[in-house]
Amino acid sequence: DTMQCPSAPPARVKGWNCVGTTCDAKVDRKHCCDGWSTCSEYVCPGHQVQRPNVTQTYCEATKCSARDTDRCCEDRALCTEFQERFGCMKNGSKVNLAPGAENRRCADSACGPMDAVHCCGDVAPCTGYKCPGGWLLRQNPGTFTCNGKVCTPEDNPRCCVKANPTHKPAVDYK
Repeated sequence: DTMQCPSAPPARVKGWNCVGTTCDAKVDRKHCCDGWSTCSEYVCPGHQVQRPNVTQTYCEATKCSARDTDRCCEDRALCTEFQERFGCMKNGSKVNLAPGAENRRCADSACGPMDAVHCCGDVAPCTGYKCPGGWLLRQNPGTFTCNGKVCTPEDNPRCCVKANPTHKPAVDYK
Protein backbone atom coordinates (compact mmCIF):
# COMPACT_ATOMS: atom_id res chain seq x y z
CA ASP A 1 0.00 0.00 0.00
CA THR A 2 1.21 3.55 -0.67
CA MET A 3 0.42 6.71 1.22
CA GLN A 4 -1.09 9.99 0.04
CA CYS A 5 0.97 12.66 1.76
CA PRO A 6 -0.95 15.66 3.11
CA SER A 7 -0.69 18.61 0.76
CA ALA A 8 -0.94 21.75 2.89
CA PRO A 9 1.86 22.75 2.64
CA PRO A 10 3.02 20.31 -0.07
CA ALA A 11 5.12 17.40 1.09
CA ARG A 12 7.60 15.50 -1.03
CA VAL A 13 6.97 11.78 -1.30
CA LYS A 14 10.04 9.61 -0.81
CA GLY A 15 8.43 6.87 -2.88
CA TRP A 16 8.51 4.28 -0.11
CA ASN A 17 5.73 1.88 0.70
CA CYS A 18 3.97 2.10 4.03
CA VAL A 19 5.32 0.15 7.00
CA GLY A 20 2.30 -2.18 7.27
CA THR A 21 -0.07 -3.69 4.75
CA THR A 22 -2.28 -0.60 5.03
CA CYS A 23 -1.13 2.97 5.48
CA ASP A 24 -1.61 4.70 8.81
CA ALA A 25 -0.94 8.46 8.76
CA LYS A 26 0.26 8.48 12.37
CA VAL A 27 2.84 5.77 11.68
CA ASP A 28 3.71 6.34 8.04
CA ARG A 29 3.71 10.13 7.62
CA LYS A 30 7.34 10.54 8.74
CA HIS A 31 8.36 7.36 6.92
CA CYS A 32 6.76 8.35 3.60
CA CYS A 33 6.72 12.15 3.53
CA ASP A 34 9.59 14.57 3.92
CA GLY A 35 9.50 17.50 6.26
CA TRP A 36 6.79 16.61 8.78
CA SER A 37 7.40 17.86 12.33
CA THR A 38 6.54 15.91 15.45
CA CYS A 39 5.22 17.34 18.69
CA SER A 40 8.72 16.96 20.17
CA GLU A 41 9.58 20.10 18.15
CA TYR A 42 6.68 22.10 19.61
CA VAL A 43 7.17 24.37 22.64
CA CYS A 44 4.10 24.16 24.87
CA PRO A 45 2.70 27.26 26.63
CA GLY A 46 3.99 27.75 30.20
CA HIS A 47 0.95 26.20 31.90
CA GLN A 48 1.33 23.02 29.86
CA VAL A 49 3.79 20.16 29.28
CA GLN A 50 4.26 17.87 26.32
CA ARG A 51 1.99 14.84 26.10
CA PRO A 52 3.50 11.34 26.20
CA ASN A 53 4.82 9.96 22.88
CA VAL A 54 5.57 13.39 21.36
CA THR A 55 8.16 11.86 19.03
CA GLN A 56 5.44 9.70 17.47
CA THR A 57 2.71 12.34 17.26
CA TYR A 58 2.80 14.47 14.13
CA CYS A 59 1.70 18.06 13.73
CA GLU A 60 -1.07 19.01 11.30
CA ALA A 61 1.35 20.51 8.80
CA THR A 62 5.05 20.34 8.01
CA LYS A 63 5.77 22.82 10.82
CA CYS A 64 4.10 22.74 14.20
CA SER A 65 1.96 25.74 15.05
CA ALA A 66 -0.48 26.98 17.67
CA ARG A 67 -3.08 24.72 15.99
CA ASP A 68 -1.15 21.76 17.46
CA THR A 69 -1.36 22.80 21.11
CA ASP A 70 -4.16 20.36 22.01
CA ARG A 71 -2.50 17.57 20.04
CA CYS A 72 0.98 18.10 21.57
CA CYS A 73 0.36 19.52 25.05
CA GLU A 74 -1.63 18.95 28.23
CA ASP A 75 -2.13 21.15 31.29
CA ARG A 76 0.23 20.95 34.24
CA ALA A 77 -1.77 19.89 37.30
CA LEU A 78 -2.74 22.48 39.91
CA CYS A 79 -1.42 22.26 43.46
CA THR A 80 -4.97 21.49 44.59
CA GLU A 81 -4.38 18.04 43.05
CA PHE A 82 -1.23 17.71 45.17
CA GLN A 83 -3.26 18.53 48.27
CA GLU A 84 -5.86 15.88 47.37
CA ARG A 85 -3.33 13.15 46.51
CA PHE A 86 -0.57 13.75 49.06
CA GLY A 87 -1.52 16.61 51.35
CA CYS A 88 0.68 19.33 52.76
CA MET A 89 2.13 18.00 55.99
CA LYS A 90 3.54 19.76 59.04
CA ASN A 91 4.68 17.85 62.11
CA GLY A 92 2.90 14.72 60.82
CA SER A 93 -0.47 16.44 60.33
CA LYS A 94 -2.17 17.54 57.14
CA VAL A 95 -2.33 21.34 56.79
CA ASN A 96 -3.79 23.72 54.20
CA LEU A 97 -2.00 24.73 51.03
CA ALA A 98 0.27 27.75 51.31
CA PRO A 99 -1.54 31.05 50.55
CA GLY A 100 -1.89 31.48 46.79
CA ALA A 101 -0.80 27.89 46.07
CA GLU A 102 -4.20 26.95 44.66
CA ASN A 103 -3.14 28.87 41.51
CA ARG A 104 0.31 27.28 41.30
CA ARG A 105 0.98 24.38 39.00
CA CYS A 106 2.94 21.20 39.56
CA ALA A 107 5.89 20.34 37.33
CA ASP A 108 3.93 17.83 35.24
CA SER A 109 0.39 16.84 34.22
CA ALA A 110 0.09 14.92 37.51
CA CYS A 111 1.47 16.16 40.82
CA GLY A 112 4.13 14.10 42.54
CA PRO A 113 5.92 14.17 45.90
CA MET A 114 8.61 16.46 44.43
CA ASP A 115 6.00 19.24 44.13
CA ALA A 116 5.62 19.53 47.92
CA VAL A 117 7.94 22.51 48.40
CA HIS A 118 6.23 24.45 45.62
CA CYS A 119 2.67 23.63 46.69
CA CYS A 120 3.06 23.66 50.47
CA GLY A 121 6.01 25.91 51.20
CA ASP A 122 6.16 29.64 51.71
CA VAL A 123 8.04 30.26 48.48
CA ALA A 124 8.46 33.23 46.15
CA PRO A 125 6.93 33.15 42.68
CA CYS A 126 9.26 33.47 39.69
CA THR A 127 7.42 36.62 38.56
CA GLY A 128 10.26 39.04 39.39
CA TYR A 129 13.15 36.65 38.74
CA LYS A 130 15.90 38.00 36.46
CA CYS A 131 17.20 35.27 34.17
CA PRO A 132 20.89 35.37 33.22
CA GLY A 133 22.11 35.84 29.64
CA GLY A 134 21.08 33.02 27.33
CA TRP A 135 17.95 32.26 29.41
CA LEU A 136 14.35 33.52 29.17
CA LEU A 137 11.73 33.83 31.90
CA ARG A 138 9.14 31.06 31.56
CA GLN A 139 5.67 31.91 30.27
CA ASN A 140 3.24 32.55 33.14
CA PRO A 141 6.07 32.89 35.70
CA GLY A 142 3.61 33.35 38.57
CA THR A 143 2.73 29.64 38.35
CA PHE A 144 6.39 28.69 38.97
CA THR A 145 8.10 29.16 42.31
CA CYS A 146 11.58 29.44 43.68
CA ASN A 147 12.91 27.07 46.34
CA GLY A 148 12.61 29.60 49.16
CA LYS A 149 11.08 32.89 50.24
CA VAL A 150 13.62 34.72 48.09
CA CYS A 151 14.72 33.60 44.62
CA THR A 152 18.42 32.85 44.16
CA PRO A 153 20.58 31.90 41.15
CA GLU A 154 19.91 28.22 42.00
CA ASP A 155 16.28 28.81 40.96
CA ASN A 156 17.29 29.48 37.35
CA PRO A 157 16.07 26.06 36.06
CA ARG A 158 12.71 26.53 37.83
CA CYS A 159 12.07 30.05 36.56
CA CYS A 160 13.84 30.18 33.20
CA VAL A 161 14.22 28.22 29.99
CA LYS A 162 17.35 28.10 27.88
CA ALA A 163 17.10 30.46 24.95
CA ASN A 164 17.69 28.40 21.83
CA PRO A 165 17.42 30.29 18.54
CA THR A 166 16.93 27.03 16.59
CA HIS A 167 14.06 25.85 18.84
CA LYS A 168 11.65 28.77 18.93
CA PRO A 169 8.10 28.62 20.24
CA ALA A 170 5.68 27.78 17.47
CA VAL A 171 4.07 30.62 15.59
CA ASP A 172 0.93 30.14 13.57
CA TYR A 173 1.47 31.82 10.21
CA LYS A 174 -1.72 32.61 8.33
